[in-house]
Amino acid sequence: MLFEECIIQLNPLFKFKKLKFGSRTELIPVYLTKKEQIISALKLLIIQSKKRSEKNLSEKICNEVIDICFNKLGSLKKTRENLKLAYVNRRLSII
Repeated sequence: MLFEECIIQLNPLFKFKKLKFGSRTELIPVYLTKKEQIISALKLLIIQSKKRSEKNLSEKICNEVIDICFNKLGSLKKTRENLKLAYVNRRLSII
């Protein structure tokens, strides 16, 4: 149950594509499918858990899942940053 809640909270809604408009490059938010969201959430969970200081990977992942479920800000920061960036660039998301 905790693991499912963790994956639900980490699901990113968008990925970003780079498009070039003249001399500038814009990041365009593109919606992810449910399968892509789960894959991205698992990758993010593993990356964030590897940065922890525990001894083995099982302890790192377990503590990361617990932190995410109790809304500690470390792991959810990346997801929130992506959401903010998508809202900033939403005017360009006609693709």
